[in-house]
Amino acid sequence: GWKWRRQQVIRGFVVDFYCPALGLVIEATFTSVRGVAADRSRSAVLHALGLRVLRFNRRTVIIKALNTTTKQP
Repeated sequence: GWKWRRQQVIRGFVVDFYCPALGLVIEATFTSVRGVAADRSRSAVLHALGLRVLRFNRRTVIIKALNTTTKQP
């Protein structure tokens, strides 16, 4: 499998997950007006480095994780 780094620093940004082999960054973010603008500029820097960025809403990630871990067989 691929090696993933958690809380990796890239150009001064701490990204949630990073896979160097894939050039892929995965971020779980909060949604806010100020946050959207910051996410755009952050993504622009990461894209300029040749990285792909997948961004998911943090609340959705938490809810999906809880639903997955609490389901009965």
